[in-house]
Amino acid sequence: MNSWETILSNFPPENQLELTEEEQVYIPVYATEAFGADYKDTRCLFARFLTPGIWREGVETPWKFTANNEALVTRKFRFLVLHLDEVDNFDFIQRTATYNNKQIKWDTLYSEWKYLNNQKVHFQSPSTSGAEETQPRIPEEIKKADSFITAGSDHEPDSNKGSTHSKSSTDEDTLNVSNLLQEAETRIVATIQKLTSRPSTPSPQGTPSHPASTLPGSSKLSIPEESSLPTPPVSKGKAKEEPLP
Repeated sequence: MNSWETILSNFPPENQLELTEEEQVYIPVYATEAFGADYKDTRCLFARFLTPGIWREGVETPWKFTANNEALVTRKFRFLVLHLDEVDNFDFIQRTATYNNKQIKWDTLYSEWKYLNNQKVHFQSPSTSGAEETQPRIPEEIKKADSFITAGSDHEPDSNKGSTHSKSSTDEDTLNVSNLLQEAETRIVATIQKLTSRPSTPSPQGTPSHPASTLPGSSKLSIPEESSLPTPPVSKGKAKEEPLP
């Protein structure tokens, strides 16, 4: 039985109290199933933070884990909220912080930071940082993660510009290849037309040519030339000489 199940066993539904509007404001981000209950003559708040249970006495004391009474602190959110190392004054109750001296708020629906005007915050982006050397250096793996977040910036990042240039170059190359293929096709068609328009080569003198005969409803059948017919055999005997006049 985990700590949250222990809380539910100690406070069955009939002992759980609905939170007031004031109490609802003090529920941490990513805490669910919150309710109020009287414990040792004190109204306490209980909630489920992912898996373990947390609680606080009223609204003036800090949230603590029920298993060991350890305080719920900012570092517990490092796997839930991005860029915690780059923001200041993170309030996991109000979901607010400051970045470059500007107030920002964590959007749980899209899991991203936004300014109060609902514009997305871009960390380490040239479009949002005036002096890059004044910002803290972060590990390479975080920079790689940030590259996915910079999509959708008001100012187009360099990576997008390179992508646009690459796309235009690809389109130009495709157009050039298409033009070359069309030109080659035109030349081939012209050559074929020249060959078919030339007059047929006259047959050698003394060798009659026979036109190809055409049968109705059939393809043209070419009759072989005489030169291709077998030569009649020559008599092996000596030819008889004609007497001189």
